[in-house]
Amino acid sequence: MTQNIVLIVHENEKKEESLEKLCGFTELLAETKNSKSTLILFNADESFIIKASQKVDKIINIKIDPTEFRSELTSLDRINYLTEILKDINFSSIAFDQSIKSLEIGGFLSGYFKIGIITDIIAAKNNTTFSREAFQSKLIFDVSPETSQNVFIISGQFKQGIKKEKKAVVIEKNYTIQNLGVKCIKKDSRKTESSLDDAKIILSAGRAFTDKPAIEKIFSLSKDIPDSAVACSRPLVDSGLMEYSRQVGITGRSVSPQVYIAFGISGSTQHLYGMKNSEFIISVNKDVNAAIFNYSDICIVDDIEDFMKAFQSIINNN
Repeated sequence: MTQNIVLIVHENEKKEESLEKLCGFTELLAETKNSKSTLILFNADESFIIKASQKVDKIINIKIDPTEFRSELTSLDRINYLTEILKDINFSSIAFDQSIKSLEIGGFLSGYFKIGIITDIIAAKNNTTFSREAFQSKLIFDVSPETSQNVFIISGQFKQGIKKEKKAVVIEKNYTIQNLGVKCIKKDSRKTESSLDDAKIILSAGRAFTDKPAIEKIFSLSKDIPDSAVACSRPLVDSGLMEYSRQVGITGRSVSPQVYIAFGISGSTQHLYGMKNSEFIISVNKDVNAAIFNYSDICIVDDIEDFMKAFQSIINNN
């Protein structure tokens, strides 16, 4: 039976190095000369496709058109498109170059298709036995998959030796970024703004808001959310962008809403003191290491402006 090994290069950084490693790994993985390789790319340019076409049998280039509210792909976007495409491919293996996003995507695909997964592969003794690292590279051991279909995530160096005689068949799939799994079920708006004392939902602005137009956007968003109010952290009061009565923290107000949404707030101790009694905390920050994430029920790593546009778009399109 012909193997169909799927290679996925989903990040632009070091894409040529990733492709070389994956092609070399594929040669070790192949059981027969009839084995085929399918390369899946995201928004690849023509020059890279030409290079890649000399290394694999088939290329699927997923072309994603950005929207007005979101321009960059998330792991969830990639998962959505990959699951749809992989359903139509009779694959034997899926291979990624190791990265945080590869671990996210590969782990999901393993669960979705109910197949095995082996990560941190640094070498292959043969096509069924692989060496991998563990405990921060302090331990190296050999593993063999128990399933016939597997996700492989490689961290070692593998070099391709066999060149393809024919250039790959190239297929383009066109998509538009979607609001995956999110829709507005019911739309309502408030007639008057709630006070910070009785608001069920508080939208709180942080240092990421640098001017009046940005502040107006969070007030506009609040108008479409019943029982909501707008708060802020101290830097916005110090800069004159918001009045002191909206400041949450040790030197401001203490609040206890059902939902506290922190937009661009880093999570200083003085601010956390003022909102620690919130029942549910959602934080949006482009800094993955923001301290406030340690105290949040939902952590969203995104640009504040992009997230607010997407949020507003979901509400408006109901």
